[in-house]
Amino acid sequence: MKQKIGIENLKIGKVIAEDIFFNGLKLVGKNTIVNDYMIKRLIECGITSLYIYDDKGEIKEEQFSEIHEQYTSVILEIKKVVEDLSVNEKINYETIQNISQSIIGQFKEVNSVIQCLNTIKDSHNYTYTHCINVAFYSMLLAKWLNLSEDEICEVTDAALLHDIGKTKVPLKILDKPARLTNEEFEEIKKHSMYGYKLISDHDDINLRVKEAVLEHHEREDGSGYPFGTKGRDIPVYAKIIGITDTFDAMTSSRVYKDKRTPFVAFKMYSTEGRRLYDQDILNVFLENISKNYIGSKVVLKDGAVGEIVYIPPKDTVCPIVKVNDRYINFSHEDIDSIKEVISFT
Repeated sequence: MKQKIGIENLKIGKVIAEDIFFNGLKLVGKNTIVNDYMIKRLIECGITSLYIYDDKGEIKEEQFSEIHEQYTSVILEIKKVVEDLSVNEKINYETIQNISQSIIGQFKEVNSVIQCLNTIKDSHNYTYTHCINVAFYSMLLAKWLNLSEDEICEVTDAALLHDIGKTKVPLKILDKPARLTNEEFEEIKKHSMYGYKLISDHDDINLRVKEAVLEHHEREDGSGYPFGTKGRDIPVYAKIIGITDTFDAMTSSRVYKDKRTPFVAFKMYSTEGRRLYDQDILNVFLENISKNYIGSKVVLKDGAVGEIVYIPPKDTVCPIVKVNDRYINFSHEDIDSIKEVISFT
């Protein structure tokens, strides 16, 4: 339940219940945990009252266990789909739809799920965890874009299936613990076409889902594959999954690469990503996903441990990090000096 309070009564640890705007720009997002820097910033901007939740909203041990159990369950389900495919050469789309409904219905506490994903990602089950993670992020982005319920379901289905073509790529290439050769990378690039062929004759699968599986590696400037499609010719579902697929790949551990922080991903999106991804969709993703990292503990390259107290919605590569009594503004620092996101308050 939420309640309206005066700014003078706002306490550290409370959770913001509604977005707060200043001069037409979002200052603080809903579900953000309040810290001392935020209170100071709100006062500076002349905010006199706001809505908060009654409870602090911290992720509790039992809640983490519940999310972990749900996550493990859908991992096992998608693993069975892949195993059945290797035997029957057929996708059980009804099972895919059921997994989508589980993700949409069970993973409702967005901030808590993202916190858990940061903790439980591992390289050993990457093929399966990646499918689930991309489906979760794609479902969120579809919601943030205000797509219809049917479209949200279709996007989630497509995300679960986006890498299904990798079942046709040799394991020695997929699991190679080193940089791929040009020939091996060309084989990897065929996975989107392989995936499309696996589902192309399924009358029960919507064409938009099939197109997303086929074209999720297309890019706005035409540098993607398999066709080099540009801009408005790329299907919307493929654009969504293109963004979330990259985000999870960059922030996950893999057999040949350690995971990177979300801020490295934000930096990529803010530089070369500007020519690769649809800007309207990308901006919605960055503004919404970034606020879930406010309150996270980080380790800097010098070994110091700090807490992210603020992330500008329009400039996600410039967080404010509190280390002891000192505030570090990353608009003046190298974002790569954040070595690791380790936990959340």
